Amino acid sequence: MSNHQLRLVVIVSTCILLAGGGVGCSKKDSNPTAPSAANLVVTPTTWDFGAIGVGGSGSKLFTMTNTGNAAFSGLVTENGAEFNIPDFGSGSFTLQPNASETFHVVFSPTSTGTKSCTLTTGSGGPSVTLAGTGS
Repeated sequence: MSNHQLRLVVIVSTCILLAGGGVGCSKKDSNPTAPSAANLVVTPTTWDFGAIGVGGSGSKLFTMTNTGNAAFSGLVTENGAEFNIPDFGSGSFTLQPNASETFHVVFSPTSTGTKSCTLTTGSGGPSVTLAGTGS
């Protein structure tokens, strides 16, 4: 009968009988706290400006949103000479949880042909692929 009672105790209170006769019990937190983490989302994730005449320009509005529960700090940069981000002086930013910020990317081709660029948002942040054609 005592074995049956021990099983009932194990099932009901999540306690176990330890070697040597002791009893060990564990408490499970019914409301655990998720670790803090930022999560930056940029939309759109790709953009093709299409054909833009040499000396002309095209602009596209992008939105960054921090969907995480901690602040995200980053640096918006681009690696294409004919693509520009006029909204960020130094490029650095911090977004609090659930906050959004918009910025423009301008494509101004100086020569004909297909151009491409990668826009980065900092360590742990997403990248955006940009393209355009100088015509």
